[in-house]
Amino acid sequence: LAVGGDRGAPWPRGESDGSGDSAATTADNWITDTRCYNIVLAAASKMKGADGQQIASELFEAMVDPKSSTKEWADSAEAQTAPFRDAVSYNTMIAGHARAGRVQDALAMFRSMKSCGLEPDKFTYTSLIKASVESGDVDGGKSILDDMESKDLEADVFAYNTVIKGLCDRFRWYEAKELVTEMEWNGVTPDSYTYGMLMNGLLKADKPGPALTLFETACADPRTVDVTQNVQIYTTAVTAASMMGDHARALGLVSRMVSAGVKPNLKTFTSLMSGCLSSGQTRYALDIFGKISEHDGLSLELGIRAFCDSADFASATSILTEQRDGRRE
Repeated sequence: LAVGGDRGAPWPRGESDGSGDSAATTADNWITDTRCYNIVLAAASKMKGADGQQIASELFEAMVDPKSSTKEWADSAEAQTAPFRDAVSYNTMIAGHARAGRVQDALAMFRSMKSCGLEPDKFTYTSLIKASVESGDVDGGKSILDDMESKDLEADVFAYNTVIKGLCDRFRWYEAKELVTEMEWNGVTPDSYTYGMLMNGLLKADKPGPALTLFETACADPRTVDVTQNVQIYTTAVTAASMMGDHARALGLVSRMVSAGVKPNLKTFTSLMSGCLSSGQTRYALDIFGKISEHDGLSLELGIRAFCDSADFASATSILTEQRDGRRE
């Protein structure tokens, strides 16, 4: 783009040699349009570091707003080849500011976009929601989501999940649950990420009972049962049962997930062990410990606790001895 030449169309100008192929062209024969600028703008805005942002800003400044010129300028030869900013140009810059955490710059770009007569779309609002929530302004992100809906723009599950995560991270689980109900009312089906965030939010708020209720409700609904059939959601449910000290329910959940073709992982087993130990079911905890092929620090700690609770101090000591292999303890 920095090489000389006019800016207007995205193809080289060359003379035909009669065979149907264009003759060789030089850099000066190429002319670039808005689409070319947008391609490089997108690449630059995704670069890490200040260099990418500087390149993107320079490219954006080299482009012209549709309503920024007078009629005389619009009729000039220069205007015929100038790359105009379009909705894609603005969306790219807004998304770049959002990724960099510059929410005020993103909002300023949003206002500039509207002032030049371009209509923000779903991608514009989604980037603004992400920027607001990640900057800590969850209420601002929710307000942008509401504004999006008032403009009859269909929000997708990603936009809703962004706000739901922000609410759950701040223990505002009741508002998050209301937003899930709202998204369902608006025809947007929650995915496994939605339920995972909400259930984990309830666990962080020390509400394992409501987390299990949410899980069972989703399992009973034909519209959402499929999104619950994964190891993360089931493991969260097992963790909730363990937090309640209900080892029988935790064991039942593991049996259900195996029957559904979902393979338990290490976190599932450690959550189950924790529930068994909290309920005084040492034998069950030791059985689960024996089924784990590759341990981590937590599973080993629970194993030591289980052996100690069963007065098998030799086995507990052997875990300490065997793990001192020079790589981890």
